[in-house]
Order: sequence, then C-alpha cells, then structure tokens
Amino acid sequence: MNGSVDAVITVTDQQDNLSEVLKSLRNQTISYKNLIIAVRTGLLEEAVLKELAAKYHARTILLDADYEGMFFNAGLKACTSDFVLFMDGSASPMRNDLTALLLEDMKEEYTAVSFGHLVSDFSAPTRSRAQQSFFYQEVSGDYSFRDIYKYGMRVFMHRNACALYRRSAFEKTGVFENVCLSRPEYLWCARALYQDLTIHYNADARVNYNLKRSLKAAFQDSFDCGVLQAMYPQILGMTVQMTRIYDDRPYPILNVSMGEIYEDQRDYAVTTARKYGAVLPGPGLSFSCLLKKLGDRLGKYYHRLPLSFVRAFSSRREYWAVN
Repeated sequence: MNGSVDAVITVTDQQDNLSEVLKSLRNQTISYKNLIIAVRTGLLEEAVLKELAAKYHARTILLDADYEGMFFNAGLKACTSDFVLFMDGSASPMRNDLTALLLEDMKEEYTAVSFGHLVSDFSAPTRSRAQQSFFYQEVSGDYSFRDIYKYGMRVFMHRNACALYRRSAFEKTGVFENVCLSRPEYLWCARALYQDLTIHYNADARVNYNLKRSLKAAFQDSFDCGVLQAMYPQILGMTVQMTRIYDDRPYPILNVSMGEIYEDQRDYAVTTARKYGAVLPGPGLSFSCLLKKLGDRLGKYYHRLPLSFVRAFSSRREYWAVN
C-alpha cells in the first residue's frame, strides 16, 4: 500500500516512557513525513520536551485543554500526509512493522481507519488483563454498517492509543468532537459507518498499553459512556429503528446493549483469566464488570439524576460545571 504517513502522539496524562515510544516509532519500517507530539501544557518540562523533539525530529504542540478530541484535532490539523497514525504517549509498539501492517489494511478506499491490538503488560493485574483482552482479541476483522445490528456498541469501541486513519475520510465524517465527555473515537467510528465507510481491527498490530483503572475509575468511565449514548441517541444506538434505509430495508441501530456487552465481558474474562496465570479469577473480576454495567445504566438516565450525583459519578467534574 502506497501513501505518506504522519504520526501524532498525544500526551494527556503524566507518563514517563514517551522517549521509548518516540524511539520505537522512529525505528518503524515505514518512515513518517511528520512526527507530531500534542502535549497538555505543564505535563512535561519545557527543556525535556525540546530535547525529545530535537532528538527525534518531532514537532510539538502545547495545548491547555481537558478533552481528548482537542488533542486529536490539533494533531490532525498539523498533518499533511495521506494517512495519520494516532498513538498514545504511553503506548509502545511491539514490532517495528506496526505501521506497515496498519497501512496494508487501507487498500480499499472505503476503509476509513485501522485500529491496533492493545496488549496488557504482564505486570498488570490479572483482572485488568482478562477484561482488556475481551475488546482486543486475537482475530482481525472488518466492520461495516451492517455489523451495528450484530455487535451493537462494540463496533464503535476502539481507541486512538494506536489507530491509522485515512485523512480523506474526515472530509465525509468531519473531525473529532472537541468537547466530548468521553471517547470521541466512538462517535467518529459511528459516523464513518453511517457514511458507508468501514473500520478495521488488526490483531497482529500489537501495542503494549495497559488500561490500569481502579473500580471507581471503571465505574465512572462506563457512566460517561452511558451519558454519551443518551446525548447522541441517533449516532450511538439508543433509538429503536434506523432513520435511514439500508439495502431497501430498515435496520435496528442497536441489537446488543452495553449491559449485554459488559455481561459478555464478565463471562469472557472469567473463562480466560486462567491463561494469564490465575488459578481462580476472584470475585473482583465479576464485580468490576457488573459495576460497569450499573454505571452504563445510570449514565443513560443521567438527566433524571441530581446534578450532584452526576458530577460524582462522572470522571469529568469540570464538564458538568459548564454543561
């Protein structure tokens, strides 16, 4: 697959392996036309950032922002290539042909994005590794509009921790939501599918990335996702039937709910935990998935809850101060 590639690394939380990520990207078999680091102001010392930028020939963008979509869009605006690779500042490629693998997925013009396989480090808790592996399994796949009926929200649930986008696809879908309570990637994927584009998951494009979260953080994250569905019902599947006709017949937007997805995640995590070295998965694993199901349920009905409850349940208190 031919085409130039830019890489955008977003650094929105404190982490200490940005240098390793930059080194790994520079060692990729495909070189980047532009390497851009979008950093939240104050996270890294200015001298350290300048040193890294000079060493790896990268451009830096400092943003005094709170929302991921702002970092994605700032990086995207600085890109000029046919394809844009988004990487999280704490995600480390596990092979030097990662970009080449993702680029190979973009042969078809209707493929909008290819997402990488986020793999938990062995140092992560068994519960976290088993749960993460539910969303990032060992089989690659393409997803189109039709798959919304079969998989529900799971079709949209991908992360920009490692994702290669076709830049021209943004002409159809628009850019990411700047001020989005949670997961602007989900909204973008949904819009891409509604434009008859497809998204790809590449199980071989492996990236070391741990979603280490406390039970409280997991609950808040699922609550925010529930709120997101309620705020964008026509996009994320809260309505009963499509507002458009596909292949001459109506398709329901959502056949599999988030609650069902979390139940499947619990069952999958429990049955697969042993391969990560656990004799018994423990009650914490099941409880975590059930807690996320509760968070999602409450989030969908956030408008019926007191604002004080909503702010306590959400991971972004600042969002509710102005919205």
